[in-house]
Amino acid sequence: MNVSLITSKFRTCFRCTRSVRLSAKVESAQPATKKLKRFYKEVSIQKTDLNNSASKNDDMYHHFNVFLDKRCLKTPGGKQLNVQNESLAMSIANEWLSQKEFIAPTSMHFTSLINTCIDNPLQLKTADIVSHLVERLESDTIMSLEIENGELMQVQLSSLRPIFTWVNQQWGSNLHPSRELIVSVSETCKQRCTDYLNKFSFDTLIGLKFASDSLKSVLLTVAAFEQQIDCESAVKLSVLEEDFQIAKWGNVEWAHDMSRLDTLSRFSSAILFATFSSEVHNVFK
Repeated sequence: MNVSLITSKFRTCFRCTRSVRLSAKVESAQPATKKLKRFYKEVSIQKTDLNNSASKNDDMYHHFNVFLDKRCLKTPGGKQLNVQNESLAMSIANEWLSQKEFIAPTSMHFTSLINTCIDNPLQLKTADIVSHLVERLESDTIMSLEIENGELMQVQLSSLRPIFTWVNQQWGSNLHPSRELIVSVSETCKQRCTDYLNKFSFDTLIGLKFASDSLKSVLLTVAAFEQQIDCESAVKLSVLEEDFQIAKWGNVEWAHDMSRLDTLSRFSSAILFATFSSEVHNVFK
């Protein structure tokens, strides 16, 4: 399947895909330390049956491969890049298709994430990722209020209230932003977060980890993943203090804009990756 019109087949949030396309312009402008010239002309996707005796209608017996010309894409570890979801395969293929004269690996977040899942260079287990995310709750960027600036604190409280209200309703928890320097999260809240995360596959958790690391916020990541807020709003909520200071003192446009779009690119890609990885496999029509 040729992927020249790949974006039109995405089955996901328009705002997320728009964020990825918009921020890709910034990625392509960043210099590379070592340039690799594009060595292929066409990008395509093929569906592979894992078991010839399996039902043709059973998606659990299919995976998708991305081909550069006639060569199947492999991970840095030399493993064949098998993708369980059609939309994710198209996202990866689109990254390779959009490369110009030289390949820019830093702009290929979907490819990097699937490589991490398949090669697993740190030998992580599902429990390791869940533990990492739960531990990050206490250092979540939206858990601490700026108590020395009353005006900013009111902005934080009003902007973040819907996020905490929704999270507490979903988890049956009692999380709230803290006025203390050291934030403490109860064991009950940690357990509720653990129970929520344990529902997901290894690949989905890798996406959620990458997203939360991009914003330094597990709570905003979960809200975006569950489509309670869009990716652009999540990024804005993660930098409320920065935007407050910019409104007061002014903005260095090129510097802040580049940084913001880079964060948006990474976060949006990770949320889409987690979403695709959590879906039941899609098959070609």
